[in-house]
Amino acid sequence: FYIAFNTKKFPFNNPDVRKAFGSAIDRKNLMNLLQGAGVPSTSWIPIGMLAHNPDIGLKFNPEKARDFLKKAGYGDNKEFPEVTFLYPDVGNTRITAEALQSMWKTHLGIEVKLINQEWKVYLKTLDTDAPHIFRAGWGADFPDPHNFMNLFECTSGNNETGWCNPEYDNLVETAAEEQSEQKRIELYDRAQKILTEQDTAIVPFRNAVQQNMIKSYVKGLEPDPLNLIYFNKVEFVSEN
Repeated sequence: FYIAFNTKKFPFNNPDVRKAFGSAIDRKNLMNLLQGAGVPSTSWIPIGMLAHNPDIGLKFNPEKARDFLKKAGYGDNKEFPEVTFLYPDVGNTRITAEALQSMWKTHLGIEVKLINQEWKVYLKTLDTDAPHIFRAGWGADFPDPHNFMNLFECTSGNNETGWCNPEYDNLVETAAEEQSEQKRIELYDRAQKILTEQDTAIVPFRNAVQQNMIKSYVKGLEPDPLNLIYFNKVEFVSEN
């Protein structure tokens, strides 16, 4: 899951504003509120996938967040424009939205207006007029980082941020054709830094986890990282 910005909409057309909001997110606090529904992550490539890098991405740093805001021209109590944050009416998104709203108020002194929409309306809004900030997520269609990284290429239909960086696109497409695993990792590292640190079009904040209760007599029920269950491996075992 990640926070995305409409990089075409003022004042989030300024990367320093985006960095300020990203650096004000306390993931550990947020995970505590979600009570085990995820693990904090700053890397866009998820945990367990090639090129996941926990050292990449903006870390929680309120002081640095305020510095970014000053650099963007909003120091000395200069009034910040009205900001809206859109989230879909699914799962625990309200908890996430209200927690982020509180963090941005506490660490940046900025009031953020929350907007909640039913899923289909939410998707249409992103396609037609994405707000300043919105909560979004992605699940892998196949277990390769290209399935995550190509989302934010200039021509991607899933890129709702309005952000476009040809250097990023070139790195991602080069990595997709590269045969060396180590070189792929290096290319994805460079691309991820552009996406999350240099331009900060998005701010990843957690990887979801699935919590299951499985009866002791059920054996072989082990969802894989794509959340697929192979029932031909599942069996009931007598407990007697």
